[in-house]
Amino acid sequence: MTAVRSLDPLKPEQASAAEPQAHAWVAASAGTGKTQVLSARVLRLLLQGTPPHAILCLTFTKLAAAEMQTRVFGRLAHWARCSDADLASDLQALRTDDGPEAQAQARRLFAEVLDAPQGLAVQTIHAFAQGLIASFPVEAGVTPGFATLDDRASALLRRRLLTAAIEQGDDDPAFMADLAAISIASGEGRLAQVITKLGSHAEALAGLKPEGIEPMLRRGFGLPSDGDAHKALAAALARFDAVGVARLAAAFAADGGKKATAAADEAHGWLGADDRVAAFDRLCRFFLTGQNKTVRMAGAVPASAAKADPTLKSLFTRLGEAVMAIVAEQNLHAAVAHAAAHLRVGVRLAAAWVDAKARLGVVDYDDMIAAAQRLLQAPGAADWVRYKLDQRIDHVLVDEAQDTNARQWQIIEALTQGWFDGEGARDVQRTLFVVGDYKQAIFSFQGSDPDVYSDQHDSFAQWAADSGEIWRRIDLSDNFRSVPAVLTVVDAVADYLGHATLDRSGEIRPHVAHRSDGAGAVTLWPPVQAGDDDDGSGDEGDEAGDDAAYSPKAEIRLAHQIAETIAGWLDPAAPLLLPARGLPVRPQDILVLVRNRSGFSNALVAALHEWRVPVAGVDRMKLTDPLAVADLLAVARFALQPGDDLTLAALLVSPFADIGHDRLHALAAGRPASLWQQVQASADPVVMAARDWLAQVLGFADFAAPYEFFERVLSDAGLGGRSRLLARLGEEARDAIDAVLDQALAFETANAPSLQGFLAWVEADDIEIKRDPDGPLAAVRLMTVHGAKGLQAPVVIVADATRKRPSERDAPVPMSFDNGPELPVYVTSRSGLAGPLAERIEQLDAAAHREHCRLLYVALTRAEDLLFIGGTLGAKAKGIPPESWYATVTAAFETLDVECLATADWTNGSRRHASGTPKPA
Repeated sequence: MTAVRSLDPLKPEQASAAEPQAHAWVAASAGTGKTQVLSARVLRLLLQGTPPHAILCLTFTKLAAAEMQTRVFGRLAHWARCSDADLASDLQALRTDDGPEAQAQARRLFAEVLDAPQGLAVQTIHAFAQGLIASFPVEAGVTPGFATLDDRASALLRRRLLTAAIEQGDDDPAFMADLAAISIASGEGRLAQVITKLGSHAEALAGLKPEGIEPMLRRGFGLPSDGDAHKALAAALARFDAVGVARLAAAFAADGGKKATAAADEAHGWLGADDRVAAFDRLCRFFLTGQNKTVRMAGAVPASAAKADPTLKSLFTRLGEAVMAIVAEQNLHAAVAHAAAHLRVGVRLAAAWVDAKARLGVVDYDDMIAAAQRLLQAPGAADWVRYKLDQRIDHVLVDEAQDTNARQWQIIEALTQGWFDGEGARDVQRTLFVVGDYKQAIFSFQGSDPDVYSDQHDSFAQWAADSGEIWRRIDLSDNFRSVPAVLTVVDAVADYLGHATLDRSGEIRPHVAHRSDGAGAVTLWPPVQAGDDDDGSGDEGDEAGDDAAYSPKAEIRLAHQIAETIAGWLDPAAPLLLPARGLPVRPQDILVLVRNRSGFSNALVAALHEWRVPVAGVDRMKLTDPLAVADLLAVARFALQPGDDLTLAALLVSPFADIGHDRLHALAAGRPASLWQQVQASADPVVMAARDWLAQVLGFADFAAPYEFFERVLSDAGLGGRSRLLARLGEEARDAIDAVLDQALAFETANAPSLQGFLAWVEADDIEIKRDPDGPLAAVRLMTVHGAKGLQAPVVIVADATRKRPSERDAPVPMSFDNGPELPVYVTSRSGLAGPLAERIEQLDAAAHREHCRLLYVALTRAEDLLFIGGTLGAKAKGIPPESWYATVTAAFETLDVECLATADWTNGSRRHASGTPKPA
């Protein structure tokens, strides 16, 4: 039996937070033991006699819920069988009574919790909402016995509804025109993403009328409610100072220079045009840069003309700014048309989406939250539901509160607000406990907003003050995770960025290292620069998920350098020793973080396999992306339809047949029959071997379920599919192979075991395979910073820190119109706009920058002992992007009063290195 370690004594701040008689709002910086405080509060509630069913713990993820349950139940089980001395030690650590009666009560708790009819509720807020509306389906407005629609099923249903709408397109040409416009603007590959995003706003879209969308958008953008782009341009040009343009054109022409003459021709072309509206581009080319982004410098006015008439420069600037204003207005009109097309499509599909879910008796995750909110807040039944919950729930604990969105907070408010009003079905003490960290709010793409988190604190604190309830605001800053060197850099980064960037309050307490004598280091590796012959480019804005960002060749070199370095660390002959512990680094001690999943992630996995470093693979993987999956699916397609020449051609050059491209060309070029017939008739020994292999597959395909089919292809001694794939594609293909087998089993549990059905199931959607990030595995972990939230490791590598902040240009702009709910506004470009839309985009950009900085905080605070930061630069890059994490940490290093070393040795040293060693005097 595994020994259970005694509880660590609670620090004074932790003990105050765990006190069960007071409401508490805990701001817990990274590594300050928030899970320990949560568990301690639950244990103290149970020890004071609170029934298990009266405690409701709401977490953000299933993983967090499982961690909480494991800690609480593990401790209760330990108390049931441990010695009196160990039990007394634990109770003393919790700062509660450790007398004989208390010990007897503690030993009974494990059985009491197990026997409790409703158990101890530790669950995600979605799970709570699901159980709530299942208990009151009629009052919640959902179908009794409803089924839950997961993300994959939702995507499939949306695709079916879109297909049905297109098939009925002859009845609605306006819808088809809007859909065509979206497809052209976004591309066919992004259409599904656009439709999914619109679907997430179905409730708001359902309240719109298509004919009112464009007037609503015009009002919201600061344009007149009626009119169009052509009329607005004509009116603006009719008021334009044509006389001033003529003066400038004459001055440019008189200069005689090549550029000045060309510019004068543009101005004269506009002045002499029969239709100045149609010739507006010529006016733009005279005043603006080629991209129509900014007014040309006043220095564009020829020196001789400016000397003769000094007013020309100010005239040029004034008229140029007027042209920019016209361009901005035209861009707004274009934005209205573009956004309106999306919203009209959204309205049509939202109605179909609501009808389909009602018809099928299903709800999605958003429906659960919305229905639970209605159930608890709507007039009438809400009072009865809250009364019933009030009889059962006495204590609510909210974990990762900064990730809770506004609608979810309304559910928590409905559960607890009456406690501050002095109302209740029973005369018992009720408490609210909230723990979160503004600095770790990084899930805005899931609807969370850290400002809502701060506002909720203010609301609850005011309610407590008004009712005379005990309210504690507790800041935890004692860090139990990281050594002083890491925390010194974290604090320096916070100071450099400005505390208000990471926390709206503007007050961030310095992190205090519990491991005060632990040695460690933060190292900046020199960026890997691309060569001039590299085919990548680092000078364009890099987008999330863009594999070409920066430089593919440089990223491959960086991947191999990291892999070689890790292999050196793990070398038994000279292992890297963790400085604070004196122990050699193990593979599971190393966590590699990336900003986004991209080609670099796959390159690093391949490089680690090449250097024989055990690696868990990426934390998430699109099932159909790896070549091994493509080859396995090609085998299945061939088995179903041998006459599919394209599939067979791909299969023949895959590791399974491996006849080579030259032989394939000889077989396929000018063939009189199908490719399979050519293969069967060939006398080439290599082709004949491939034919025999394929014939074996055909021999059992008709009688095998999907899992059996793939397992025989991979493991049958005569086929040897797994060894063939691994020999060609490397050990990194093993994860993809296992994923196909897992999905085949998953398909068979819910569907008829048909190979054709499995192929349709896989190809209908981009299945994403998720790995348990904290599972026991002796391997290096590779994941995004988002995926690593809540995790830690002795050695952390932030591998792509030189990237710019990802652009949001393809994401919709959330805006409210006429005091209504937020709607997704799609724009073709976020630049060159004006008015409320431009202001909203500026706000979102500032918010995205702050979240980019908070994401850096999360990345840095994953490290316990050693932290390494690196990245790549494109061949034409003029320097490290100022907004990148690398630049931020570099600037923070300059402020540190520690020794900073400089060396050109990539693997053994760093460009800058903070170890906590004071600078020499």
